[in-house]
Amino acid sequence: MNASEASTGCIIAPGNFSQVESGVYRSACPGSKNISFLKTLGLKTVVNLTSNCVPDEVKTFYEQMWLERGKKIHYLQIQI
Repeated sequence: MNASEASTGCIIAPGNFSQVESGVYRSACPGSKNISFLKTLGLKTVVNLTSNCVPDEVKTFYEQMWLERGKKIHYLQIQI
């Protein structure tokens, strides 16, 4: 739990989050306040369709999930 979650006690979805179909989600770029929520999704691949950079805290989360699960979260950035 990060500092934001500890102070509010909430798990917060990224802005504009919704489920497209089973196991497929879309949202705005997540930030550190969304990490606990992202953990609940069991992500395998993240596709960023913008030129926005992913915050360092979120990159660290992706790396930690690789270490915990033994499976890498694939991250693709495609600027359209």
